[in-house]
Amino acid sequence: MRALLIGRRALVALGIPVLTADYDFLEVATGASVAVPRIVDLIALKRLAGRPKDLEDIQLLRVLQAEEAP
Repeated sequence: MRALLIGRRALVALGIPVLTADYDFLEVATGASVAVPRIVDLIALKRLAGRPKDLEDIQLLRVLQAEEAP
Protein backbone atom coordinates (compact mmCIF):
# COMPACT_ATOMS: atom_id res chain seq x y z
CA MET A 1 0.00 0.00 0.00
CA ARG A 2 1.20 3.48 -0.80
CA ALA A 3 -0.10 6.23 1.42
CA LEU A 4 0.06 9.95 1.97
CA LEU A 5 0.37 11.07 5.59
CA ILE A 6 -2.32 13.65 6.32
CA GLY A 7 -3.83 15.12 9.47
CA ARG A 8 -1.89 16.46 12.40
CA ARG A 9 0.87 13.83 12.11
CA ALA A 10 1.77 15.46 8.80
CA LEU A 11 2.09 18.78 10.63
CA VAL A 12 4.34 17.12 13.21
CA ALA A 13 6.48 15.70 10.38
CA LEU A 14 6.86 19.24 9.05
CA GLY A 15 8.02 20.46 12.47
CA ILE A 16 4.85 22.08 13.80
CA PRO A 17 4.46 21.35 17.55
CA VAL A 18 0.89 20.05 17.78
CA LEU A 19 -0.46 17.10 19.72
CA THR A 20 -2.21 14.13 18.18
CA ALA A 21 -2.62 10.48 19.02
CA ASP A 22 -3.52 9.06 15.65
CA TYR A 23 -2.19 8.72 12.13
CA ASP A 24 -4.34 9.68 9.15
CA PHE A 25 -3.42 8.27 5.76
CA LEU A 26 -4.78 8.77 2.28
CA GLU A 27 -4.16 5.86 -0.08
CA VAL A 28 -2.45 6.94 -3.29
CA ALA A 29 -1.69 5.18 -6.54
CA THR A 30 1.92 6.31 -6.97
CA GLY A 31 4.80 7.66 -4.92
CA ALA A 32 6.80 6.53 -1.92
CA SER A 33 5.47 4.04 0.61
CA VAL A 34 4.57 6.88 2.99
CA ALA A 35 4.95 10.52 2.02
CA VAL A 36 4.24 13.85 3.67
CA PRO A 37 2.33 16.19 1.37
CA ARG A 38 3.51 19.68 0.51
CA ILE A 39 2.26 22.46 2.77
CA VAL A 40 -0.04 23.79 0.06
CA ASP A 41 -1.61 20.31 -0.27
CA LEU A 42 -2.18 20.04 3.48
CA ILE A 43 -3.82 23.47 3.52
CA ALA A 44 -6.20 22.38 0.75
CA LEU A 45 -7.07 19.11 2.53
CA LYS A 46 -7.69 20.87 5.83
CA ARG A 47 -9.78 23.59 4.17
CA LEU A 48 -11.89 20.85 2.63
CA ALA A 49 -12.46 19.22 6.03
CA GLY A 50 -13.40 22.59 7.54
CA ARG A 51 -13.40 21.48 11.18
CA PRO A 52 -12.33 24.08 13.77
CA LYS A 53 -9.14 22.11 14.49
CA ASP A 54 -8.33 22.01 10.76
CA LEU A 55 -8.85 25.76 10.45
CA GLU A 56 -6.41 26.29 13.35
CA ASP A 57 -3.92 24.00 11.62
CA ILE A 58 -4.18 26.06 8.43
CA GLN A 59 -2.96 29.11 10.36
CA LEU A 60 0.05 27.13 11.66
CA LEU A 61 0.79 25.86 8.16
CA ARG A 62 0.66 29.39 6.74
CA VAL A 63 3.28 30.50 9.28
CA LEU A 64 5.53 27.61 8.25
CA GLN A 65 4.88 28.38 4.59
CA ALA A 66 5.93 32.02 5.12
CA GLU A 67 9.11 30.92 6.90
CA GLU A 68 10.06 28.65 4.00
CA ALA A 69 9.40 31.28 1.31
CA PRO A 70 12.59 32.52 -0.42
